[in-house]
Amino acid sequence: MGWGDKTIDGAAIEHEERHTNFCEIYVDPEVKGDNPFINKPPANQELPKFADIKAELPQLAWDANAKAVAGYYKTWEIAFGNLRQPTEANGFVSNFIDTAFNNHLFMWDSAFITMFGKYAHHCFEFIGTLDNLYAKQMMDGFIGRELSIETGQNHFHRHDPTSTGPNILPWAEWQHYEMSGDKERLAQVFVPILALHRWIADYRTWKDGTYWGCGWSCGMDNQLRVDKKKYDFSHHSHSSWIDVTLHQYLSATLLLKMQQELGTDEDLSDIQAEIVNLKKVVNEKMWDESRQFYFDTLRDDSFSSIKSIGLLGAIDRYGAGGTFAVVYCPS
Repeated sequence: MGWGDKTIDGAAIEHEERHTNFCEIYVDPEVKGDNPFINKPPANQELPKFADIKAELPQLAWDANAKAVAGYYKTWEIAFGNLRQPTEANGFVSNFIDTAFNNHLFMWDSAFITMFGKYAHHCFEFIGTLDNLYAKQMMDGFIGRELSIETGQNHFHRHDPTSTGPNILPWAEWQHYEMSGDKERLAQVFVPILALHRWIADYRTWKDGTYWGCGWSCGMDNQLRVDKKKYDFSHHSHSSWIDVTLHQYLSATLLLKMQQELGTDEDLSDIQAEIVNLKKVVNEKMWDESRQFYFDTLRDDSFSSIKSIGLLGAIDRYGAGGTFAVVYCPS
């Protein structure tokens, strides 16, 4: 990806972190091309006002339920009231929507809000919110799940268990592409998305290829899938997490679709092999026939007792060939 600093043995990169003076070692994710968002000039566009664009929004006609109509437009008003511009201090590159939790930009929240905002893309480019995550990608492909809107800094070190996820950026971008047909943007996001996928595959997998997560990194920290008294929301409990594993399956399948659309010669043999492996492992190890449900698997390979909505990435398990088809819908 064209990273600088000091190369070690061809692939590893030694870099002194200027904020801590720690020596950090990065491994190049070996993606052709560069991330175009890293050096992108910041946007200098005025933010639209709700009153000015209300008539341009998808109109809701429901005479029998005036309260629902009012609620619909109030939702859009709140959204447009939380639009923000990049600042010199945070180093963001595009106008964005703040999901208004704690003055931080979140990967999970931002991806989902673009799926809402896509219906008003002609009024404001909600998908541009994700540009600011790509712009903060590190040289090994890592993208943090939580950035300070004030400073632009990651809230967690990249090797903290809570540092990234859920990786639904490919899903958000693919939804945008299906609606917009914007192949230029698809080409721009392909590099950072592929690099992030490979980072997660390098640092978040067990030996069978399944993935681990934790409460904060999976976005569903109110599920007590780990002993809260012992680990709170920051430990993987040595389990294979069904939702995180399926996020990566979804990411892999969408990366192949993106490559097909773009016609790139990127070597995705690792992605293809992962899809084959995850189909096999998830169905063989994470499906409990007695309860007809997918579960996290624990350290001893037994099933978790917690039924998680995260399994909805495995709808239609008994489809063609007896393998699951990913239709992830965590809400």
